[in-house]
Amino acid sequence: GGIIRYEESYQSANGTINIDIGLRFPPNAVSDPITVSSIVSQDALTGDFSVTFGPSPNNFLKPALLTFRVTGLDPATLPSNPDNIQFVSMDNDNFVPVPAANIKVDIKQGSLSVVNGEIFHFSRFGWSTKNED
Repeated sequence: GGIIRYEESYQSANGTINIDIGLRFPPNAVSDPITVSSIVSQDALTGDFSVTFGPSPNNFLKPALLTFRVTGLDPATLPSNPDNIQFVSMDNDNFVPVPAANIKVDIKQGSLSVVNGEIFHFSRFGWSTKNED
């Protein structure tokens, strides 16, 4: 088990973007010790960012729990219906919803958050809008 923390702030064209990430591995989540890496990519002009964890592929025996909050986003870029957002991983060019204790969008604050997202393997993670059927 163990915890990885990452915090960063940067300036975008619309103001300060704050990122706070916590990834908690429960005891015995992996069979062999691993060294975890993360790559955070940001675009100061738009405020867009992405996070990629590694090594990949690497499946866990128990899910790691990801808590991720970003604030300072341009409210105009957030979905008009906050109930229509999901936290996803990218698997084989498909967005796969990630089970989580809580997923929240606050348009007024320009924030997105996920609490205890269940990560069963490393991938690229982010928010997307749900498909409307």
